[in-house]
Parts: sequence; C-alpha cells; structure tokens
Amino acid sequence: MLNNHRPVPNPYTWVNLTNVVWVEQPVGTGFSQGVPTATSEADVAAQFLGFWENFVNTFALQGRKVYITGESYAGFYVPYIADAMLNKNDTTYHNLEGTMIYDPSTSTDVVQRQLPAMDFINYWDGLHPFNDSFRAVLQNMTDSCGYTEFNEKYFTFPPPGPLPVKLPGTDEENVTTPDCDIFDLIYNEIFYVNPCWDIYQVATTCPVLWDVLGFPGSFDYLPAGASIYFNRTDVQKAINAPLIEWAECTNTDVFINNTDTSLPSGLSVLPGVIERSKRTIIGHGDLDFVLISNGTLLMIQNMTWNGAQGFQTVSAAECDGGEWDGAACEEVCGDGGDGGALDGDRIVGYV
Repeated sequence: MLNNHRPVPNPYTWVNLTNVVWVEQPVGTGFSQGVPTATSEADVAAQFLGFWENFVNTFALQGRKVYITGESYAGFYVPYIADAMLNKNDTTYHNLEGTMIYDPSTSTDVVQRQLPAMDFINYWDGLHPFNDSFRAVLQNMTDSCGYTEFNEKYFTFPPPGPLPVKLPGTDEENVTTPDCDIFDLIYNEIFYVNPCWDIYQVATTCPVLWDVLGFPGSFDYLPAGASIYFNRTDVQKAINAPLIEWAECTNTDVFINNTDTSLPSGLSVLPGVIERSKRTIIGHGDLDFVLISNGTLLMIQNMTWNGAQGFQTVSAAECDGGEWDGAACEEVCGDGGDGGALDGDRIVGYV
C-alpha cells in the first residue's frame, strides 16, 4: 500500500560490524549547505578534510581507523580524498587504512564505455535482443573505429605497456567522434526493445519498480501518490536535516563552470593511494553499463603500482582459451581465486 511504506532494518548493514558515517558531498549535493567553489578534486578533498577534522573533534574519534568507500563518481572523490589524508601524515585525524570503490569512474569514457561496449553486448546477448542488421552495425563500428584491434593488443595479462595517449575513435582532443560513439548508439536503441532497461542493471525488465529516492534506473520515476523519501518534511526533521528540496542527482553544478579539472584517479593518484595504504578494493557489477566492468579492468591494467603494471596473470581455467572474452568479472581469477583478481603482495583486489 502506498500509504504504508516505512523504513525497515537491513540485516546486512555494515553497522552490524563497524561504525559508518554517510557523507553527502561535495557542496551542492543532497542536504549539503553552501555555495560550490571547487574547481578540482584537490578542492573537494580539502573541503572534506576540513569537515572530517571537525567531525572527529566533535565526536572524540581521534586515532580511529578510517576506511573510505563510494561508488560511481566516487572513483574520483575517494582516491583524491584518500591521497589528501595520506599526505597529511596525521593518524590522529586521518588514520587511513584502506579504500573501496565500486562501479567507479576512474578513467576516460573511451576506456570505461566505448572500448568495452561491444563485448558487453555480446556477453549479455539475451538481455539485448537487437536484430542482426543492427548488431552488424555495432560490430562494424567496433572494428572500423579500432576498438577490436586495441582490445586485442592491450587487454592482456600482463599488459604490453601503458595505453597510448591518443585512443581509438577520438578526435584531436581525445573525445569520441560521433561516428565511433557506440555507447550512445546502444543506449538510444535499447529502449525500443526494452522500454524499462536500466543502465545500472541491464537485466531489469518491465514494470519499472519504485525507488523511494525517485531514481530507479535509467530515468526518474515516481508512482502516483508516492513521494521521495528524503523530501518528506517528517523525515527531514527526524534526521535533523535542513528543510529543503532533496534530489538524488543534484541540479546544482558542484564544480565551477561544471568542470572538474582533475585527471581521472586511475591516471593520477590511485596508484599512490594503493601503495601507501593497507588494502584497496575495486569492485564492479557485471550488469552495469553506465561504467563497464571490462573498462575498469582495462584501467587497472594501465596502472603501475608497487613495481609492476596491472595484474600479471589471469586464470585460463576461468577464461575462454586464456583470453578475456566477456563482461563478467567472475572470469577473472588473478591470484585470488573465483570471483575476482587479488594480488596479495601488491595489496589491491578487483571483484
């Protein structure tokens, strides 16, 4: 009943194991207060550390171990915040032990969207029932734009070397050209065959299920008579939040001129964070298309940390002929067994 919805305890919550602080940041998101002034991830990290030090003082949390987690664009936020904490060299306030980022934005859109798009569609063939003629268009684009050849060369264990600065299918500014934008071509076509397709979980079919945050998948949706949970005045009062309009995806530009001037973390601070902390976990859902698991793995294969580039081995038993051939991360074993790659000596795991 729409009038009888209420929160229920989550038996799997992390708070059963530890203390958790959920933070809406940067300024401009959620219930956060103030006017956005950030131009880069360095600005975001500095603002977060200021908040965190005040929080630690307020609740007497000095010296506590800190683990930072986040998803999606937190692939930028988390590594840069972790880097700033490590640079402080102050375990009283910033006793960083490890980080976890999942379905993270850590590289360019070419790496995380365009290059792995066709393999994703082929792997999840039954969830994308395109006709033969459209599939031929996609395959021709993948081949002619150089994606197929590029993946065959660089998607190997160990990798052959760093990715080139100039990526396939791009213009002089390394932006995907319209004739090579296979990602958007797939996105624009899929709703003709599945109007309820969810870019974050591509196995979703109709009907669209209600999400109390108002954003259940590829588009906003709120059934008649329902309201966004954090927009309810009684909820805002109960959690001591400001009485403002809340949205899961803000309409406010959180960076000046809507531009984050920082490089993706996989091309900048993430390797150093891995080297200076005890554990880094990079997770990725196999059914996510907004950022594709193979793209995240390709990003890892392009990073150098603790003396080597990328993961050095992949279990041939879990792959077709020893080649990375699909979109599902259970095909990667690395050094850690089924379900992901784990390099114990180099303290990073991919699941």
